[in-house]
Amino acid sequence: MQRAADMLNERIRNFKQSGKAGSNEQIAIMLALNVCHELELEKDKNYQYADAMDKRIKLLQHTIEEALANKVG
Repeated sequence: MQRAADMLNERIRNFKQSGKAGSNEQIAIMLALNVCHELELEKDKNYQYADAMDKRIKLLQHTIEEALANKVG
């Protein structure tokens, strides 16, 4: 939790230093939107990675099954 608070404080500092003025509420909303967007991007990356791994596992399983079938037959 402390790391999350530190990260939020850093983002607030960076946002304020970038010259983007606004009330604390506006800053909080912008940062929340940014974090949600980043989370969605990470979810997409994880889904794509899991999908790629699933395809590789199925290909490997098929290759092993073929090799075993050829050895037996």
